[in-house]
Parts: sequence; structure tokens; C-alpha cells
Amino acid sequence: MWELGADEPEQRNWKGIIIAVLVICSVIGMIITSVMLLTPPDTGPRIKGNRTTLKQFLDGDFNVRSFNGTWISNNEVAILDPAGGLTALHAQNLTITRSLVSNITFRQLNVEDYSVSSDQEWVLLAEHHRGTTKHYDLSKYHLYEVSSQHYSTLTPTPGVRRHPGLRLVEWSPVGAALVMVDENFNIIYKPHVGEAEQVHITDDGEAGAIINGVADWLYEDKHNLIRHLSWFLAAEEVLHSRKALWFSPSGERLLYAQFNDTLVREVPITQYGVGAKYPSLTMVRYPKPGDAIPRVTLWMVDLASGKYERLSDIKPPEIILYSLILVVDDIKHFRDYYVTAVTWVAKNSVSVVWMNRPQNTSIISICSEPQYYCEPIHTEHSHHGWTEIYEAPIFSENGMSFLVRLPVRDGEHGNFAHINLYDVNMRRVTPMTHGPFDVTEILGWDEQNGYIYYIATVEEDPGARHVYRIPFVLAPLLRQADCISCSAFENLTSHCLYNNGILSPDFSYIILECLGPGLPKIYLYSTNTSYQEIMELDNYSHLQDLLNKTAMPQVKVFKVKLDERDSAMARVQLYLPPGLREDELTKYPVVVEM
Repeated sequence: MWELGADEPEQRNWKGIIIAVLVICSVIGMIITSVMLLTPPDTGPRIKGNRTTLKQFLDGDFNVRSFNGTWISNNEVAILDPAGGLTALHAQNLTITRSLVSNITFRQLNVEDYSVSSDQEWVLLAEHHRGTTKHYDLSKYHLYEVSSQHYSTLTPTPGVRRHPGLRLVEWSPVGAALVMVDENFNIIYKPHVGEAEQVHITDDGEAGAIINGVADWLYEDKHNLIRHLSWFLAAEEVLHSRKALWFSPSGERLLYAQFNDTLVREVPITQYGVGAKYPSLTMVRYPKPGDAIPRVTLWMVDLASGKYERLSDIKPPEIILYSLILVVDDIKHFRDYYVTAVTWVAKNSVSVVWMNRPQNTSIISICSEPQYYCEPIHTEHSHHGWTEIYEAPIFSENGMSFLVRLPVRDGEHGNFAHINLYDVNMRRVTPMTHGPFDVTEILGWDEQNGYIYYIATVEEDPGARHVYRIPFVLAPLLRQADCISCSAFENLTSHCLYNNGILSPDFSYIILECLGPGLPKIYLYSTNTSYQEIMELDNYSHLQDLLNKTAMPQVKVFKVKLDERDSAMARVQLYLPPGLREDELTKYPVVVEM
């Protein structure tokens, strides 16, 4: 018989189950711990701050205003005070010596720029300018008398209710005389701004044809479209500014340039305007390869005699005048040359820098009365490119020597722009600086104390600009450069790599402008041996608040080899979008600036 009975329940291995659970929990715990330890901390959003907008750039929200002051004496600088008025600051005792123009006047006239007369009795106020379709600016100017605190409109047509704009106004270096260029490109001289008398120096000005006293738009820097469109200006500028007239140091002579554009052919430019249904065509003088360029003539005017006669036209040396024969419509033209710089040497002599049409020959000349024949002093010629003398030499007080930037070879590194001392009598050139860096500007020559001030790049960082001073001695071993901006901004080394300097007339003080890459700052310094900081003139605190709220781009700097056949390297700087990760596959458009 079968034996009937109930099955006994299976005995579970609780010990094994508990051990398995503990092992699983341990593994999970180890994984969680590893993830927590190896995962970087949360830094928040990849983009911190607000993204920049196109409107901010168009409105100039990030624009840095240039230093708003100017030296009016050896120890006084005219600056805009916090209230918006123009005051004179004494650099030694840091006191406001006097108020020049009230802030109320600045607001009433919407002043964009100002200039103080040499006798400090008058201030020229320029309203916000408007551009014209002919690439020139017209501004309305006012004369402000400091003593009476009254102003009047400066006009080329006194007695007429309409006050047309002016293209240029320039103070005489002596007294309260000035010259102005009207809307028709004619020069008008005013012997004293407090009196009604004014004299027309020229009357042949005509828009698009004859231009007096201001740079032809083909010569001008800021409005020079040729640097984008044409071939024949290798440099980005010729005269560097709108001004094309120069007072003698005594104010008794006036040299001005006249540009004749009548031989330059015209091209149509399409213009699109806001609110216009159809574009308009504007004819612009535009020289092309092989065609005529504007003909420039320099005229000397006597202001002291009261006759205001043109004494002579200043002609270039023959090597420039006949260096190129240009044929236009079967007519030979011998006068295709440029005037690249002008400066006065003494009361009755002026220095002019000429350049031929191919731009491979530049001549520094000195032109003296009575005929102002130009004697070639130094010739710079290039066989493999163009010459780059685009600035006036700095002459000594006796006019027997001058400083000028010229190319100096530094072994296998090639040529670099350096300061050279030229002896006029000996016709001898002595390099005052040397090395694999470029001197970008000569700030001044302090003959009394024996120093030369200049701005130069850095050997390892050609994008940097620092302010230097060297002793004026002929022995090279004694000419050790002293970096003023390096000493002044040693605590802001990475923030102040691009600097500028504005010297007082007697070189006792210097205004140092730290222009980046960090937030700009402006300081007043003494030029004694310790470069003592006197005061901070501006720290752009309003811009700091904006930057703190803005997502800034990432900046990367590196070098790229230009050619496998040599060791030449190009320094490249990239501005990358904020929050960009290099391992991402996202594509971005690139804008390249050479």
C-alpha cells in the first residue's frame, strides 16, 4: 500500500540570500560612489551672463570712448569733469584751476568735440556731426568765450541767417586766430575770433573737383574706401587725418594742400536709403590701375603781412616728379605722386615727405623760403615692395637733425621699423632702437632731459603695445629701453597689453592709457625716474557693470607656420563663442581679419 503523508516545506538558504543582497548593495554603492567622485561638480549653465546682441554693437554699448582731455600748458590738462563740464586740472597739485565750459552749455549744444585756443581764452565746440554722401563730414561749430561764458556760432557767412556746416576748423598755435574749411572746400582765415574780420584764402573749391585744406577722400584714413576696393594704396592711410593744412610755429605762415580730382574718372555707386523705394546712383571719383590719381599741390600763404597772398607752390624733387610717366587719353602726366607727411622745421622752412606712384620711393625733403625749393634729405627705396614713411619726422630745436621710423634689418628675422637719428649736415643715419620688434609710434623727443618716448611691440607678442623711454645717447650699450607702461601696470600685466601715452608739452607728465585686453584705465603719471602715479583719470566703471552681465567670448592665441620651407610663424587670435566646447560637432561661421 501506498503510504499517504503531507510534503514537508523546502528549507530556504537565508544565509546565502543575505550574503548575495549584501554583495549587490556593495557593488551598487561602489558604482554610485565612483560616479559621485569622478563626476566634475556642476558649474551651472555653460553660458554665464547675457548673450551679446546685434543692437548692442550697432548702438555702441561696448565702445570705449577715447581720453577726453588735452594738454593746454606744461602742467594743465583740460578734461571733462563728472558733471559733464570742461575744467582745467593742475597736474602737480591736483586742483581744478578754473572752469572752462559749463556742463549746461555742453548739453545745450550736444557737443561732440572741443578744442582750446592757445591763449586759453576761447573754446571751440563742435556739435554732433553728420556725414555727407561725398565721404566728408559737416559739423556746426560754436565759439565759447571763457571770461563771459557766452557762445556764438562760427560761420563762414557772417550776416546771413543760415549757418552752414564746416568741414574743418583749426586753431593757430599763437593767440586766438583760426582757419576753417567751408562746405565748398574753401579756406577762410579769421585773425581773431573776437572780431568780425575773416579772409578767404581760396575761392576755387568745388565738391568733387577742387578740394582745399582737407584730405581728399582717397587720402583720408577713416573714410578710405580704397583700402578695401583698390590696388594703388598699399598702406591703409596717407595723411592719417582729415586735416591738410599746417600753421607755422609762429602762426605767420599757413601751408595747405590742394587736391585736383578733375582727372580722376568717376564710377557709379548704388546707394540704398531708409524709406526709399528705389536706390540712387552717386558718381564717385575712383582711380583704377593705369588711370590718373588726385593731383596734390602744396601752397604757402603769408598771414603776417595782412595781404594773405600765396607765396609759392611747393614742388617735389625731380626724382619723384619724373619717376613715373602716366598716359591718359594719349596725354602724358608726370605728376603722379603722393604727399604722405608735412611738418614745420623752423619759421621759414618746412619738411615734406613725398612718395612716387609705385610707392617704392619715398623722399624726406626740406623746403625753405623764398622759393621753397625742396631739397632731398633722405631717400628710402625698396626693390621688393613699398616704402612705409607715412609720418612726419620729429626735428630737433635747431633743425639740424630729426628722428624718423625706418626699416632696420635684424639678421635672419628680417626688417623691423625702428627709430633712426638723421644728421642733416652729415647725411648720416644712426639707429636708436634695434631688435625683432616694431616701433609703432614716436611720442616725443625731450631734448632738454635727453629722452625719446615711443610705443613698440613686444618680441614674443607682436599684438602688444607698450610705452617706452630710452636715453638720447649715441653709444648703443647705454641706450637701455625703460618700459613705462610695464612699470605702471605691473599689477595688471595681463589686462594692460595695449597702451598709449600722451605727453605734456615739456615732457614732465604723461597720461597712460591702458586700452586692453582688460577693462581700460587711464592714469596720470610723472615722468621722473620712479614713474610716480599721480591720479586715476578714468576707470570706465560703467562698462564694467555691463561686462559683468555679459557672456564674453573665449580667446585663444597660438602660432601657425606660414610656409614649410621656412620658419616664419604667424600669430593667430581666435574669438570663440561663449560656452563652446571643442569636442562638439557644431559648426560656426568664421570671420577672418588679416
